[in-house]
Amino acid sequence: MNKSEESLLLFKNGNSCAQSVLYPFGKEYFKNPEDAARLAAGFEAGLAFRGEVCGAVSGAMMAIGLKYGHANPQEELAKEQMYKLTNEFLASFEGKCGATSCNKLLNVDIRTSEGINHAIENNLFGTVCVNAIQTSADILEEIFEKN
Repeated sequence: MNKSEESLLLFKNGNSCAQSVLYPFGKEYFKNPEDAARLAAGFEAGLAFRGEVCGAVSGAMMAIGLKYGHANPQEELAKEQMYKLTNEFLASFEGKCGATSCNKLLNVDIRTSEGINHAIENNLFGTVCVNAIQTSADILEEIFEKN
């Protein structure tokens, strides 16, 4: 099973979008899966159901940071590389999905009960979110393979 497939399986099994993207790509940096799940928990549905940055995007940003991020502010080359890769990810995701925010991707305001109900009734979490997770994972696989 590749990392994209693992991401989709995690989501199918009840993990959030952010957790589902972060864990397969960042697991080598965690002592156990619970640490990755805890780290990504608040990023679900655009930062705790605020409809802001898509959790699949947030999970990808965390994964890129784990692999390419800098721990020391003086590591200018590492910073530049990480920003280059995060911007590459964001441009690719936005080009494929049209947006990086949950509300725009879902075309509803998930901060409201009406928006959540509409998303549930129309299976948006099962279609739009699955696509966002798949897209994030596919882009990450490309970035991780070539860098």
